[in-house]
Amino acid sequence: MKKLLAFTVLFLTLISNLPAMSQKHKKAHKTETGTIANFPKGTASYVLIPDSDPAKRYVVENLADEYKKEGLKVEYIGVEGVIPDNVRMVGIPFRVKYLQVKK
Repeated sequence: MKKLLAFTVLFLTLISNLPAMSQKHKKAHKTETGTIANFPKGTASYVLIPDSDPAKRYVVENLADEYKKEGLKVEYIGVEGVIPDNVRMVGIPFRVKYLQVKK
């Protein structure tokens, strides 16, 4: 009986933490503007720098080749991700849902 009770408590604890463990993205964004930048300079990686906070850098997971241009001004909507523990990244993971060149 004690083993069954311990197993049930353990199982319920794991199930209650499952949504938090599987949360890959954390913050949805409204339409914002920003600039595409080559970072680090001279490499094949590009980041999105929001105009609202130039100290931030977003590593866009699904950036199309047509937008990989230094200094390109864009409007975007997307979801900010979570940096995994013990991982160094050049910016915050970001999944774009809408991206358009700003006119």
